[in-house]
Amino acid sequence: MNAAVEQLQQVFEPAGDTARAQAMSSYMRGQFDFVGLASPRRRALQAPVWKAFPDPTSDEIVALVDGCWELPSREYQYAALDYLSRHAWRLDTSAIVDLERWIVTTSWWDTVDVLCRHGAGVLVRANPALGPVIDRWLRSGNVWLIRSAILHQERWGTAMDVDWVFAACALQGEHHDFFVRKAIGWVLRTYAHRGPTEADEVRSFIGDHADRLSGLSKREAMMRVLH
Repeated sequence: MNAAVEQLQQVFEPAGDTARAQAMSSYMRGQFDFVGLASPRRRALQAPVWKAFPDPTSDEIVALVDGCWELPSREYQYAALDYLSRHAWRLDTSAIVDLERWIVTTSWWDTVDVLCRHGAGVLVRANPALGPVIDRWLRSGNVWLIRSAILHQERWGTAMDVDWVFAACALQGEHHDFFVRKAIGWVLRTYAHRGPTEADEVRSFIGDHADRLSGLSKREAMMRVLH
């Protein structure tokens, strides 16, 4: 699959815009370099490349993402995330190790949130035996692994293990980091939006843990919730 990464470079680099690249880097607090491609343009360029690699194995997916993660410009990571999201159901359980590695490498919300929701979330839902790995992430001390653990079930709908989510939010409720506090609020809000009963459960949870949850988590949890 390294051939796919090379093809991405061949189409991305000539299409880059220096002024846009500088603006994109500034938006991300100067943490990452960019080629200077808006998302619609990037996706249009990468689409023909993906067509040449339609049915990858788990190892091929990992190789492609690794190749993109090694490149300095952020658009390659974004391209890898699009590919991973499309093919996550093909990953072997062993890929949880790779997902963890990507989560803690060049970490920021823009990559981490896709990796946890559309990578780890898909893999763990299909393979519940991986639950202990997520439990370890939750207690790891790494902000991005903690955030990933809290958010990994957010797209599960009615399959969400609500007891686990509530317990995870209570465990990390006093965490000092903005991104962890925000994740707690988001996952609680996602559950609350399912209906009045769920909204009442979240209100009760917040009331029971008012001394542990940050104001940010509480506000996010109840934002635009049904009354």
